[in-house]
Amino acid sequence: MAAAHRLSQASVSYVVFDKNAEVGGTWWENVYPGCRLDTPNFAYSYSFAQKPDWPQAFSTQPEIEGYLQDVSAAFGLRPNIRFNTEVTALAFDSDEQIWTVTVRDAHGAEQQLKFHAVITAVGQLNLPNIPDIPGRDSFGGTAFHSSRWDQNVELAGRRVAVIGTGASAYQIVPSIADQVDHLSVFQRHAPWMLPTPGYHNDIPEGMQWLLRHVPYYGRWYRFWQFWLANEGRLPFVDVDPDWTDPATTSANNAHLRAQLIEHLRAQLDGDPDLLEKNDPDLSAGCQANDPRQRGLGGGVEETSRGPDH
Repeated sequence: MAAAHRLSQASVSYVVFDKNAEVGGTWWENVYPGCRLDTPNFAYSYSFAQKPDWPQAFSTQPEIEGYLQDVSAAFGLRPNIRFNTEVTALAFDSDEQIWTVTVRDAHGAEQQLKFHAVITAVGQLNLPNIPDIPGRDSFGGTAFHSSRWDQNVELAGRRVAVIGTGASAYQIVPSIADQVDHLSVFQRHAPWMLPTPGYHNDIPEGMQWLLRHVPYYGRWYRFWQFWLANEGRLPFVDVDPDWTDPATTSANNAHLRAQLIEHLRAQLDGDPDLLEKNDPDLSAGCQANDPRQRGLGGGVEETSRGPDH
């Protein structure tokens, strides 16, 4: 959508193919309980379409989906979008310098179209990745991926298993824990999380007034969020080549780890067994110096992330 808007500004003709029936991508597909942003709205939204009246700093899936639909209409993108149309093949003719794009509509009819340029904006992880778990095919209960949430399934009073403790699980588990009869969470690697106390809070009235009435305040606040998430945190994940602790990468990183562990300990009421299960075995926000930990990933979650995408 951002590319389409910029092409429109440059008076370049274009067409957008979307396999879904509506704009939004991951925010149209993911409807699991608790689905919402992990990045504040102001930084996540388009620079050219800032919204001064977000109800919360970390908006829910319906709010984001509605925003994207509004942007697609307000900037005149919708007439150039072919919905329910999936791109099945791309072929480039180096002699003619032309792309042949094969598309298939909702009825299965295919068509080949010619273009001078192609922009791939297909996302990365929108297709479910279901592990080959022994016994999965013979499981007699209801099973589905979080990105294909079955809203017809009533979870209240049932025994539920959630496999994984990544982005989506961070939101699903707290949202259903009080509804189900029993909840089991299966984890491969414990992730880090930075505390965000106001994650579910409404934006205070004073802040809303500033966003509505003070010129460019929203843009300044957006810049501040970008800076904080990047340059502001960089010293805490940088690598000190002389640092010898295999669990951290520098003195600053060790300080960050200690703070996060204290936050976990407070959340878990000091339960040593739970703390051991939730204590990641790699450095916070980056790879650890220990070669055994390389490749495991160590990203810090600002809070429960948005949909895995």
